[in-house]
This record gives sequence, structure tokens and C-alpha cells, in this order.
Amino acid sequence: MKYYLDTANISDIQKILNVFPIEGVTTNPSILANESTSLKQLKEIQKIIGTEKDLFVQVIAKTSEEMINQAHQLLNEIGNQIVIKIPVSQEGLKTIKHFQHSNIQTLATAIFSSQQGMWAAKAGADYLAPYVNRIDNMSSDGVGVAQELLRIIDNYQFETKVLAASFKNVNQIQKLSLSGCHGVTVSPNLLEASFTHEGTRKSLDEFENDWVNKFQTLNF
Repeated sequence: MKYYLDTANISDIQKILNVFPIEGVTTNPSILANESTSLKQLKEIQKIIGTEKDLFVQVIAKTSEEMINQAHQLLNEIGNQIVIKIPVSQEGLKTIKHFQHSNIQTLATAIFSSQQGMWAAKAGADYLAPYVNRIDNMSSDGVGVAQELLRIIDNYQFETKVLAASFKNVNQIQKLSLSGCHGVTVSPNLLEASFTHEGTRKSLDEFENDWVNKFQTLNF
């Protein structure tokens, strides 16, 4: 399963990249609004992660024509290797269809049902992003929707991949990893929480204490 970092914070990206083998960075308008700039910030992120990792950038426009124009603006400004995030509105579906047979990769975002994902896959989206925890908050099953999308892709041999988003806890991520989800995008704090364990810390402290008590040094 591929892991992506869901942030536009430069310090967080650099910190995570130094430790974790992530596949790229995802952003959205809300995430970018928390930072000082938009295009400048995106260019800096692309510079940091390099072209070998993926950068996902979302359009803001509501009509298909405006979405297409914004997508080309982003591609021209940042680089043609970025993935364009497009919401699963009817205008968004038109936009995904427009890019279906091009070299421009698209992610269908803000998916709340498996049928929305099915239509996006048929339209040619390269990635589907179900909003796991937001679906849970609407008294439904976010992990279940993502699992349904995985079965749909397998049943109909779509070339699209599920890149699940919107997580509240590590358990949601773990369930999807066991389901064969193609990828997840998580916040820096949650990504670190998925790795950190109190049992590991205690074990390392015990090893160190036993060694120092015996040899009065941390060296061999």
C-alpha cells in the first residue's frame, strides 16, 4: 500500500521525508488556505519531493470549462507530472472524461458512495478518493465504501486505483491495508501515530538500562 502525506506544510513534509518512505503529497484548497501562499507553496513542495514522487493538486472552479482551464494553469506553473484532483460533481465528471485519453492524470475526490466512484472510474479517473471518516460521520461506513470500490475495480478490471482519504484513527488505515487498498493519504500526526508504539519505546528503554547498568556506557 502506498502512503501519501496530506499537508502543504513545508516543515512537516521535510520531517516526514527524512524518515518515512512515502510516495508523495496530497493537497486540497483547505490545506493550502492554511499556508501563506498557494502556487508558490506548491512549487516549493514539488521541489522538495522531486518528480519521482507524486504531488496532487485540486481545482477550485465549479464548471467543467473552468476546471479544465485551472488544470492547465497548474500543469504549466508546477509541472506536467502533477495529478489533478477533480470533485465528483457532474461538472467534475465531465472534466474527468475530458482528460481520459490524455497524459494528464486525474483523481476523483470527495467520494461519498461507491456509485460515485464507479462513475468516476468509468469516466477514466486514475485515482478514486473516498472520504473515509467523513462518511463515518454521516452514519455510514467509510472503510466499507472504500472496500466496495476495490471490489468494483476488480470486478470490472478498471485501471483506476483507490487512494483513500479523510482518516480519524489508525484503525481505519489498518483495515484498509488488510483489504488491499492501493493507497491512503494521511495527516503528518496520524502517519507518525501509525508507526509509533509504546511497547517499542519501553523495550528500547529496558535494553539501554540493562546495558548501562552492566557496563556504565552506551558503547560496545
